[in-house]
Amino acid sequence: MIAMSHTVRSRITTTVSAAVLAVALGVSLPTPAAAHGAEAPPSSTGSTPIGTWDATVTLPDSGHQATFAFAAGGVACMSFGGPGEFGGSGLGTWWRTGTNRFSFKILHDVHDPSGTVVGWVGVNQQALQQADTFTGSGVSQLYAADGTQTGTTSARVSATRRSTTRADSAHSPVTTTRPARTLQCGEGT
Repeated sequence: MIAMSHTVRSRITTTVSAAVLAVALGVSLPTPAAAHGAEAPPSSTGSTPIGTWDATVTLPDSGHQATFAFAAGGVACMSFGGPGEFGGSGLGTWWRTGTNRFSFKILHDVHDPSGTVVGWVGVNQQALQQADTFTGSGVSQLYAADGTQTGTTSARVSATRRSTTRADSAHSPVTTTRPARTLQCGEGT
């Protein structure tokens, strides 16, 4: 048996669990090149969302703070929540859709303050980037913990870039506060 650290094992479990759940729920997380003829993300930051972002997510009757990270290989990550709060994290993809425009899809879990997963959200956003800010809007699919779709909701995102460092570097991880759920965006890309 190969020896691995708890963090590496946790990252593998998170990635595999998100991919298996995406397939089970029928959620499509396209590769950047396959995203309806969209351009693949370039390797430099330029006018791309590559880096780590602090965001406000606004829903029809609530909202929350979140962290997003986008890697050059088209990997997108997000996390939200803190100790004793509802929160979650997830993985997906992003791709350019035009000048200063990009889209992203992320499948993330939602856990209660005790850490129990109570549901899943399939995020689908279209964004407009202006230098170190972006705004996005879209419709998210809502799922119960067992994978049953429970509805949809509109969502808006307003974000400011914290770092242009490659999102897959050790210096800009997207992490949750639960030790078993450390998520580092873009590893292996």
